[in-house]
Amino acid sequence: MITSGLSKYQNHLKDPMTTVAILIAYHPDPIKVVRLIRCIQQSVHTICLVDNTELEQISVTLAEGLDEFDCVRYVSIADNLGIAGAQNRALKELSDIDFEYVLFLDQDSAP
Repeated sequence: MITSGLSKYQNHLKDPMTTVAILIAYHPDPIKVVRLIRCIQQSVHTICLVDNTELEQISVTLAEGLDEFDCVRYVSIADNLGIAGAQNRALKELSDIDFEYVLFLDQDSAP
């Protein structure tokens, strides 16, 4: 039955333990990134924030904003790999988590 299959799918989506988010940033606005993380944190198990900026140093404002989140893994690439390269790097970072779904975002995404 199609209905029961759809119900099963919707139940998985309601379980944040099966979903991770990958957020790619490039010269990010720290306030927008923190706001986005606040919006999605209850819907996912883990958020992997990949800074795809060529600079090695995270901005102090963003670092302070990330301190409030236990679910965020921050990865600084210190290079611009492009969005696909950064997403692949995030998937490697999250390989220790048993997840079924990935929510791909960038710093301009709106939940």
